[in-house]
Amino acid sequence: MKYTIKLMMLAILVTTSINIAQAQSTETRKATLTLNFAAIVDADIFYASGEDLIGAASYSPEGFFPVGLTYTQPISPLFDIETGIDFGKYNYSMTYVDPSGGGLVNNDDYHMSLLSIPLMFRVNFLKYFHASAGAFYDFELSNNGELNSQEGLGVAANVGGSYFFNDNWGVTAYMYLKSHSITEMNDDVWRLNESGVKIGLCYRF
Repeated sequence: MKYTIKLMMLAILVTTSINIAQAQSTETRKATLTLNFAAIVDADIFYASGEDLIGAASYSPEGFFPVGLTYTQPISPLFDIETGIDFGKYNYSMTYVDPSGGGLVNNDDYHMSLLSIPLMFRVNFLKYFHASAGAFYDFELSNNGELNSQEGLGVAANVGGSYFFNDNWGVTAYMYLKSHSITEMNDDVWRLNESGVKIGLCYRF
């Protein structure tokens, strides 16, 4: 009997501790605004059909400048919704065969600018870490080259962590993947994929 009482008291204590921890977690998790930029970026411009184009022009990424502002809203002790605005400037080159017989020609003076609106769902784990997945819509602001428009729906995923120095200020770092213009059903197009590491400064309300 006394062992049963001890087990019941232990169960009550554990349950109460879990409920208090969850309540505290809900109370302390607040909306966050994060200014982020890409510290490391890798990109690929590939032909959607996957075929090798013999004699046709090809595109290669040359440099990138992604920056963004992310708003994170907790919806439960574990899950958040993320949205915001991202801007990216992408420089790229085009290589083609000179029709006059002069061999390969490389022009690296092209650039494209995209404005993205994301909607991501985030799960938090092990106190400091989080992973996100969702979609975004690109608006093409400029494109002075011959690469087809990347405007449209894309998908993204992130995994990383955040650390707060006090009740308001913190930092974050995470790896990310983005695939642009996935809704373009025509295989005769070029698509932009990017990946890398982003870092940011966070402010918690």
